[in-house]
Amino acid sequence: MASQGNKTDSQASSRFFGFLAFLFTTSIIINSQAYGAGTTAANFLKIPCGARAAGLGEAFTSVVDDASAVYWNAAGLTGVSGYQLLVSHNIWFQNINHSYAAFAVPFGSYANPNKNTIGFSMTYLGMDEMERRTSNTAASEGSFTASDMAVSMAYARNLKTELGLPISAGITGKFIRQTIDRYSAEAYAADLGLQYPVRAFSMPLKFGFAVQNVGTPVKFIEEEYPLPVIYTVGVSLVPGGMVLPLGVALDVSFSNDTETEWKVGTEYFMGEVLSLRLGYSDRNQVTRSAVSGGSLGNIQDNGLTKLYGFMAGFGVKIPLSRLMNTESTLGLDYAFVPYGDLGNTHRISLGLKW
Repeated sequence: MASQGNKTDSQASSRFFGFLAFLFTTSIIINSQAYGAGTTAANFLKIPCGARAAGLGEAFTSVVDDASAVYWNAAGLTGVSGYQLLVSHNIWFQNINHSYAAFAVPFGSYANPNKNTIGFSMTYLGMDEMERRTSNTAASEGSFTASDMAVSMAYARNLKTELGLPISAGITGKFIRQTIDRYSAEAYAADLGLQYPVRAFSMPLKFGFAVQNVGTPVKFIEEEYPLPVIYTVGVSLVPGGMVLPLGVALDVSFSNDTETEWKVGTEYFMGEVLSLRLGYSDRNQVTRSAVSGGSLGNIQDNGLTKLYGFMAGFGVKIPLSRLMNTESTLGLDYAFVPYGDLGNTHRISLGLKW
């Protein structure tokens, strides 16, 4: 009987992975007519949210299990236990600031309290005032500002009851607004995601799939630009799957405006309080050339440029029970992300679980 059960589980898993491969392949075929770098709008949607994800080299599709899943992969919301609030700030280069806030609430039956989860988030990108010039002149005609914003709502569900497998699925709807001077444009988009934990090769693994920003184009005055649609497949080794308390993750992403990107990250847990992270993202050639000055014909081969793609960070969890009569936990995450000659960026996240 046990053998028959294992065989059934194996067949179900094979069907799932076959479906996942079909879904990913179909997505690539649909977007085979890539627009090319610089031809999509609302590219702030591609800026990663959360310091933990950045520390892992952005290999987070199968790993995410907190409120930032609203951005990365809504299916990860089923990993949230209790209420969770996450606030993140990205000290970007060139006086650009990127902020993100998310809130997640699980609900369901007493026997399966995490069966359903809803999440909300807001992303904002702003910059300092810039001088306005409408003609070929050195004289300034005043100043203007530019900003981007996205408001999202997500829903995730654990489908073990329906499918007999611990698969989680999620969907996110988002409203996008871009403003440049007195002009603005809006768009609507949706994300879809899956996560599936499975034991393979005697190791606990978790697979993830996400497609982001499928929606309406952004139209400024008379010109329309598509959104940056991103497809990602990821796999991670669950911490504790080896002798060391180590988690390892790998993501492969394909977009309609960039080349394929590989991302890898690792997270080492030092007890239940501190975790150390290191990651690497194989940036596409266009972005790497821009960071190194290659797009301007002035390639800078210095230490900062060589570090581009590497990311590092740490996380600290503070049980508030030590300070007050509560089971809440406060989390602090930090990530360092160098961008070559453009400068270094720092990401800080605060999370509260109760």
